[in-house]
Amino acid sequence: MDYVKNKINNKDYELNINFRYNQLSMFYNDKNNFNLIEQYEKENDIEFDILCKLRPDIWFKNPIIFKTLNKNDKILVNKHIMPLRHWGDIYMDTPLFISDIFAYGNKKTMYHYTNAYDFLLKNNISKKGLYDHAAEITLTDCILNTTIYELPGGGNIPTKTKEEIRNLYLNNPYNIQIIIDNNIQYDLMHVEVRIKNNFEINLDNVYEFTQQN
Repeated sequence: MDYVKNKINNKDYELNINFRYNQLSMFYNDKNNFNLIEQYEKENDIEFDILCKLRPDIWFKNPIIFKTLNKNDKILVNKHIMPLRHWGDIYMDTPLFISDIFAYGNKKTMYHYTNAYDFLLKNNISKKGLYDHAAEITLTDCILNTTIYELPGGGNIPTKTKEEIRNLYLNNPYNIQIIIDNNIQYDLMHVEVRIKNNFEINLDNVYEFTQQN
């Protein structure tokens, strides 16, 4: 509810507010799945070596070979379907976004990866409803524990220099080593299939999909 109120009360930046409920649902499910995995480990006295996040609407073009990870290694291996660098309009040689489609790591690493839901809600409050970005930006901000842009969508000048962005990738607060595995090749299902049941959530219907409190 706070997420909705913050967006409505700070709508000067756009005339038609859209609510990223599909994205929120994805982040919430990532967080919930991580909690279920921890619960399963405790109940069965086991510990998984690797946790992998992948979207269900992708198909792989080649077999996946997972890198061997020590349980103390904080390494995030990821591969986006395309090389996204949102701040590339300003900086053409900064690191790529972290993928919301395919990523894996040990439990210590994936704890931070699956914290994007809480990170988004926290920054939505602290920035008075103006923290509103695509999933790749939110995930990258979450892993780097920072925010790159002040306004929604990332369409304005970054708040950090390219040197600062590079340094965050190499020396982020969680000491996570970010790796892109270009050997992983996949594609998404056809767009007409993926968006078949999509619908827009805006000011007219947002409270139909929002828990009142």
